[in-house]
Amino acid sequence: MEPPTQKPTDNPINSLVFGLFFFFSMPADALDLFDRMLTLDPSKRITAEESLQHPFLKDIVCENISPPR
Repeated sequence: MEPPTQKPTDNPINSLVFGLFFFFSMPADALDLFDRMLTLDPSKRITAEESLQHPFLKDIVCENISPPR
């Protein structure tokens, strides 16, 4: 499946298709991490430390990432 060719802001249907394409093309580990980060109950939400240990981020070396400008 190819991504939509028009800009997502061209029309509402395009925005929906564009968003769904990228949502469903995300790795399962990424979706799992986002799901855990967006849990509404803070007592059940993944912590920052737990997030850094998540399989989606296992190969990330924090020292190699430049801070935002």
